[in-house]
Amino acid sequence: MSPLPASPSIDADLPAGLGADALAAAFVTGIADIAYMKGLDGRYRMVNEACALFLGKAASEIVGTDDSAIFPADMARKFVDQDRAVLASGMALTFEDEVPGHRKTAFLQTVKSVCRDARGKVIGTVGISRNIDERKKLELALRRRERELADAQRIARIGTWRWERATDTVTWSDEIYRIFEYDRSRPPQNYRQLLEMEGPPSLRKLVAAFDRAVRLGEPYSLDMQVPLADGAVRWIAARGEVETWENGEVASLCGTVHEITERKRHEEELALSETRYRSLAHATSQIVWVVDATGRQMGCVPEWEAFTGQTIEEQDQAGADPPDQQPMQRRQPVLGHRCGTLLTRTAP
Repeated sequence: MSPLPASPSIDADLPAGLGADALAAAFVTGIADIAYMKGLDGRYRMVNEACALFLGKAASEIVGTDDSAIFPADMARKFVDQDRAVLASGMALTFEDEVPGHRKTAFLQTVKSVCRDARGKVIGTVGISRNIDERKKLELALRRRERELADAQRIARIGTWRWERATDTVTWSDEIYRIFEYDRSRPPQNYRQLLEMEGPPSLRKLVAAFDRAVRLGEPYSLDMQVPLADGAVRWIAARGEVETWENGEVASLCGTVHEITERKRHEEELALSETRYRSLAHATSQIVWVVDATGRQMGCVPEWEAFTGQTIEEQDQAGADPPDQQPMQRRQPVLGHRCGTLLTRTAP
């Protein structure tokens, strides 16, 4: 969308014989956007065709009236306050309002400026309004997507970050502040500050990876523990990569921080459970094994290999059945050798 025209004003540099009203009229009627001029009393002195069409009135019905005769009371008061601000400042000011028109309400961006006569005396205000409905729709859609992204990051516990070389600034999404329990009023450390930080080995490892990404453009992916201010420790998965290059140097980096404390806890519990299971399986006098849905042996079971005389890979290649499905005559001597112990099959 093209910007609004420069704010209008009518000053003392008028051609001989051309009054302020005539120049204002020529200006107001010569543009396609909504345009109008008001006197110091707030009454409309002239409007263009676009303004009359938007309000659904003839220009003659508008001229001589003020905002209270055209708009709802709260909107009229708002416009009066805007005019007063323009007159008080003597400068062009820009406003954005949702304005009720004849057929629909529209978002209008309005530039208002003082209007002067040939002697430079302020005689009123001039306004130009442009419909910005499409821009507002895009802004609303962008804000909605930003909220959805923030919600998704909060639910997934994933935050995003970006670093710019030109300003050496790092920006974080809201979720990273939550993950690190970091004060939002404080900016994240920049590249120089990170290099000077002292901390645990995990932090130094991350800083070293970030440094290589800045200097060499190397992407990184790390799982690491980070201490919090209250002494608690969280696991994060930190990722970073080059976003843009400029003149052979890394111009910007971007990446994610994923809070994976729960995943790490489950992994540790699973590993502990697996260790206990294997300890029990090796300690028992029975043969314990696990097969998948296709009947393939999962994991190494020394007792089974001793029983069959084959490794798991050899069993798979031969297509041999698990011990509990093999003919009894093949198993009987071995069972006797194992002092009559029972063979049991444990499902996952």
